[in-house]
Amino acid sequence: MIPSLALRPAGVEDAGLLFDWVNRPDSLAGKRQTTAPIHWENHQGWLSRLLANNAARLWIIEIGGRPVGQVRLAPDAAGRRMVDIFILPEARRGGLARAALLHALAEAGRLWPAQPVYAEVLTDNLPSHGLFRRLGFALEQTAAGHSLYVHQA
Repeated sequence: MIPSLALRPAGVEDAGLLFDWVNRPDSLAGKRQTTAPIHWENHQGWLSRLLANNAARLWIIEIGGRPVGQVRLAPDAAGRRMVDIFILPEARRGGLARAALLHALAEAGRLWPAQPVYAEVLTDNLPSHGLFRRLGFALEQTAAGHSLYVHQA
């Protein structure tokens, strides 16, 4: 485990932080559906709906009390529980994403037993492909520009 790593539930007070992160070029480059900057009003509505959704969870990843990323579990339009993770570039490496995802998977297993967790990864995002495979996600399908992985609880 990463020394001084903490994952805390996100709240409305994190709206600005999450807004800044989602609109970073490196964050947008890793997304399939959101490729252009998000407007503040849309972000606020999304966050309010997410936090009110009992089928979703959002955590802020902190190192030594400093926020360095987020990990989220939320159903997509097809009802699949999707994982999303973002870590600031300066905090990448050293197992942080792995540790955060292990936490999210453990919580998913506790909250929603026997329900799979999915990850959608862009074709050229080789580090994410490796990360999800190392965590036991199996490749379910490959489509134009992305792959879908599944992790059975």
